[in-house]
This record gives sequence, structure tokens and C-alpha cells, in this order.
Amino acid sequence: PFELTASGLYNILSVEAGDNKFKTTVTTLSFGINFNVPIISPYAGVSFDSTEITPDETITTFKGKATATRLDGGVNLSLLPFTYFNAGISYIISGGDDSSLGGRAGLGIKF
Repeated sequence: PFELTASGLYNILSVEAGDNKFKTTVTTLSFGINFNVPIISPYAGVSFDSTEITPDETITTFKGKATATRLDGGVNLSLLPFTYFNAGISYIISGGDDSSLGGRAGLGIKF
């Protein structure tokens, strides 16, 4: 058995603190699969991210924009009742030579 997931996120951050005035917009579209195996649940996913920052015109008229594709994979472990451990990696493809690899780990309690 497995689970398929899909999500879309749209975030806006507006800052007006003294001379720091800008607006940032982030859009993400993600797809994933999680395999439900006892004790261990491997997962994989792909996300498409877009970020745009627009400073106030009193600072500059330049707008920054970046897009990236993110590949994720990892495992969720349930070794003890009511607990879990998560470990995963992400590979970010930003175009050109800007790709990067990162890892993460977490420990939690289920309730």
C-alpha cells in the first residue's frame, strides 16, 4: 500500500519596517509518494518552487526572481510506540551551476 500526495502553496510576505520595504511571493507545487511498510516508510517527492521579491521603488526598481526544482527522498521510522524518526535528503536544481544537496533529520512524538 502507498499514498500519493499533491499540494500547492502560495505565500506573501510584506515588510514595512523603517527603510526596509519589500514584498516577497513564493509559490510551490509538490507531488509525492509514501510507501506504508511496517516500521519503515520510505518516501519520494518532487516540488517546483518560484520566488519573487519586489523592493519598494524608493530602494531600487530591480526585482529578483528565482525558480527551482526540488527532489526529496527519505524514510520515516516508527521503532517505539508513539515516536518516529525521520531522515531525508533534498537535491535542489536551480539552473546553471546553482544546484545543491542537503539533508535533514527529526525525532517526534505521535499523539
